[in-house]
Amino acid sequence: MRGPLRPVEVATAAVLAGVTVALSVIAVVIPVAGALGLLAAVPMGIVAQRHRPRAVLAATVAATVVAFMVAGTSALGGVWMSALAGAMVGDVKRRGRGLATLVVYLVAVTPLVALFVDGLLLVFSNTRILLLQALTNTVHGFSALMSRYAALAAAATQIDSATAALVQYWWLTIPMLLLAAIISGTWVAWVFLSAVLPRLDEVPVGHRTQAPSDHASPAPLPVTLSQVGFRYPGARGAALTGVDLTLHAGNFLAVVGDNGSGKSTLVQLLAGRAPTTGTLTRPGGVGLGRRGGTALVLVCWSQSGWPEWGSARRAHCPEVSYNGWRWRPRWPASRRCCCPMSPRRWWTLRVVVG
Repeated sequence: MRGPLRPVEVATAAVLAGVTVALSVIAVVIPVAGALGLLAAVPMGIVAQRHRPRAVLAATVAATVVAFMVAGTSALGGVWMSALAGAMVGDVKRRGRGLATLVVYLVAVTPLVALFVDGLLLVFSNTRILLLQALTNTVHGFSALMSRYAALAAAATQIDSATAALVQYWWLTIPMLLLAAIISGTWVAWVFLSAVLPRLDEVPVGHRTQAPSDHASPAPLPVTLSQVGFRYPGARGAALTGVDLTLHAGNFLAVVGDNGSGKSTLVQLLAGRAPTTGTLTRPGGVGLGRRGGTALVLVCWSQSGWPEWGSARRAHCPEVSYNGWRWRPRWPASRRCCCPMSPRRWWTLRVVVG
């Protein structure tokens, strides 16, 4: 697939890049939580397995910027190693290959990464000195704790001596550490993704919003549905049948009903998915995820039964009754999103923005 990143790719890359940043920063800031850094490759692996390589690149760039803003250069190494390990594992999973292919990737990529890092440290000598000094201080602190016990004092001295030798031959030490980090991160990503990806594949893909590819200017409204129906692939029956609806710009439409009544399906059709029966007409393109087009917004519920809109200023509208239930819709003052609900009953809500 060619072309710019799709909205789903951008959203997935952004969210999972944030997870990678969180794990990498925690591993740096909290020493006892260093093992979490190994898990940071898993989100990147999900991006690589489900989307194009450019989505992984976008996630890596986003994670790099955020990690640098939050924790400086200390978290960048973890983010880059996680992106590399996740990209390799995700690509192998996407191609349906096994461990043998992953080993080939490691053999081919690790020496190149080692040479690249050695070259950077050779050019940026101040950074190299800072990195090696931090490594020396970390090991020395550990050996100082060991030296408090007489039985471990000799071992602590040997550790300090070995560390000094490793620092002297840094051009070999750094590649060895990178090799260990890449192999361990890749192994953890492989184990976790082998368990996670099959579960993700069980999620029905038919419920994903799929808009037709069009290059027309976005003009999704007014939209007219005439005897529209929709059946998901492999489903026994239709999720919607015989829907007649006309929606104009500026209309406020609340879609309510029990679970499985077709609310989400109707909203997906309004957002751009093609019906399986009937006709759906618009004056222009759907423009899903584009400026002036359609979008889907999922609202998270708070414990009080009302959704969380952040710090947006709220506007209120009169109380509405439906089938014996009462609720008061709320939406931000921009009126770009709406949220009908009942504090006494759970509703699945998706909002079409035109």
